[in-house]
Amino acid sequence: MGVEKKDVKNFWSNHPLGSYEIKEELGSAEYFNRLNLIRNDSSYFVMDYYNFQGAKGRRVLDVGCGPGWITYQYAKSGANIFSLDLTFTAVTLARKNLTKDGFNSHFVTADAEHIPYKRESFDFVSCDGVLHHTPGTEKGVAEICRVVKTGGRAALSFYYENIMLRGKFFMLTKLIMRILGVKLHGVKKISFALTKEEFGNMYDGVDNPLGKIYSRAACEKMLTTAGFKIVRSRVYYFPKRFFRLSD
Repeated sequence: MGVEKKDVKNFWSNHPLGSYEIKEELGSAEYFNRLNLIRNDSSYFVMDYYNFQGAKGRRVLDVGCGPGWITYQYAKSGANIFSLDLTFTAVTLARKNLTKDGFNSHFVTADAEHIPYKRESFDFVSCDGVLHHTPGTEKGVAEICRVVKTGGRAALSFYYENIMLRGKFFMLTKLIMRILGVKLHGVKKISFALTKEEFGNMYDGVDNPLGKIYSRAACEKMLTTAGFKIVRSRVYYFPKRFFRLSD
């Protein structure tokens, strides 16, 4: 039996994005300050994809908004921003993130596989680190394509099956991660018995039920099948903060 949507929802309801790294009280000013540091680290390589400053006055959808870091940046830049997330926990956090500084978004608790907006509703859709966590990834991609306007744009990210995760190279990867002290969320030490599938799941938390990993060819096929034209793609490995030597 495969992973069910309720399992994914339960995990993210109990472990909002960043919860393994952020020790401050959930929803506090200190929490959001720490969230900014984490997201600035993990997203610096795709800032040009987001194009926050170019979004002023445009209709933007943030799919899987989490605690609202991306939503906040678009609201701050003057976009007409809409945000959805699978969990009420994330939507509540994201709303608080914005309202504490006088910003707002059209928030809804919804599913990436069932986006509650009409066809061609948005100039731009951001879906960062979300689609590999939903059982029906292909359906989510198709839904995003459906709500993007003709001539519009979307930025989607997936866990990538690079050479470090293939065959015998994966054993070497685990060895290097152990030597460098690379930590996954909630995992104290990388086990040599760890499978690629388990690695994908545990990247966002030791109890995360689903984190699918895709080859470049599989991603491209999924996107083009849905109707997207791929303009640019970029590969990224580990955020800098993961490389910490520990006792």
